[in-house]
Amino acid sequence: MKSKTTIVKPPIYMRLFSVWYRHMRVYTKNLVANGLPPFLEPLIFLVAIGLGLGRYITEMKGMPYLPFLATGILVTTAMFTASFECTYGTFIRLEFDKAYDGMISAPITVKDLFVGEIL
Repeated sequence: MKSKTTIVKPPIYMRLFSVWYRHMRVYTKNLVANGLPPFLEPLIFLVAIGLGLGRYITEMKGMPYLPFLATGILVTTAMFTASFECTYGTFIRLEFDKAYDGMISAPITVKDLFVGEIL
């Protein structure tokens, strides 16, 4: 007679936490490599374009050029950093690290993986 084995899944909060915790550990392990470029990019761009081109442009729509440029740089840097992490980081975890294959092998569902990824 065959015995029935039932697989007991961990609670939903543990499954979501496991995905979030894995990403947090990887990110903090490489904190300097992950955090320094998004911090330095707007500063380098501001020095290059803001101070270099700022000598020739004094105002943009009645606003001084440097504050006009600085606000735009911060917004675009935030947008590019977020989109890069969502596209390139996900591609690397999917294709090369095979992290998603390992997570799906654990007792979590695809829905848990997506929600943990968003968190």
